Amino acid sequence: MPIINVRLASPMPDDEKCQEIIADLTDYFETKLGKKRERIVVMLDEINPNHIGFAGNSVERIKNAEFINNYTLKDE
Repeated sequence: MPIINVRLASPMPDDEKCQEIIADLTDYFETKLGKKRERIVVMLDEINPNHIGFAGNSVERIKNAEFINNYTLKDE
């Protein structure tokens, strides 16, 4: 039984888009991997952007900052 766990930084897509993602991932695992559709589990998790970081900075901070050369933040 495949369990597909997708973690997305908030904000989450709307319900319609989430349904599309679930359907598309289910289709992919069924057609590409030969898994039984009724056994495929898809979970979409929302992660607070302050709880994800790159190069020592949260996604929220990066999103709100101006950068120089590949995610290097200016001195504050």
